[in-house]
Amino acid sequence: MTRSICTMPALLDINVLLALVDGAHADHPTASQWLSTVSGKQEIALGRMVQTGLLRLLNNPAVMGSAVQTGTAA
Repeated sequence: MTRSICTMPALLDINVLLALVDGAHADHPTASQWLSTVSGKQEIALGRMVQTGLLRLLNNPAVMGSAVQTGTAA
């Protein structure tokens, strides 16, 4: 009897997502290293709240400094 292994998607939170998309983020190397370990068959899931939160952070000069982005650019 063969068992199939069901892998659950990796559910990213906003901190990991911000570190992944912002190359200047202090945790970018760690987040990128983690992403490289995700199996090709494993899915990555993003919730709407995380997506909206990322846009909010990318548009916030207190978070992004001089790398702040407009809504369209983000």
